[in-house]
Amino acid sequence: MAILLEDFSAAAGNYGLRNPQYIEDYPFLNFQYLVIFNLIGFSNQRQLATLIQTVEIGQPSWDLKEANHYNYRRQVKSRINYADTSMTMFDVADGKTMRFIKNYTEYYSLDSSGNQYGYNLRRIGNEDAFIESVEIYQWQFPVANLTVLHFPKIADIGNISLSQAGNEPVEISITLKPEWMEYFPRIAAPAIATSGNSDR
Repeated sequence: MAILLEDFSAAAGNYGLRNPQYIEDYPFLNFQYLVIFNLIGFSNQRQLATLIQTVEIGQPSWDLKEANHYNYRRQVKSRINYADTSMTMFDVADGKTMRFIKNYTEYYSLDSSGNQYGYNLRRIGNEDAFIESVEIYQWQFPVANLTVLHFPKIADIGNISLSQAGNEPVEISITLKPEWMEYFPRIAAPAIATSGNSDR
């Protein structure tokens, strides 16, 4: 009997995707993701989750040095390097995107004259990181893979492109450089990703 791969419903049945165990072999889909920013002193900024359009998650690499050990060549790992993660987010009319960039810029670069260094320092306290962590969930209900960027700094903010000839949404790209990353495979999918509620 021929298997009609063009028919998703038929393919789902033929390959067992309706079975509760399908998650064992079913791939993640690249549009099912969620990004949560955890900002020091600015819990409302977690709403940025709804603005992220694309994410390129940097993967680790290792410095290898070749060593001669009793006439055998060995590859010795000397350090781990965490690659940058890049994101593109919508610039929205209620100001969330620009407020995030403004807060970040003032937190690190506001004029220090008159004890004004750092954004709202009295409220935040002695914190040296504006972004505490960024959580990136790839979810396939009921499970998810989680990548956490710890204390990332913004290395670059892309240009804003405007054109009288276009009608596309305005986007801003940012590049994040984390101090380190953690991976948590096969955890419970966050409720925010499956319920449609974007206010964590």
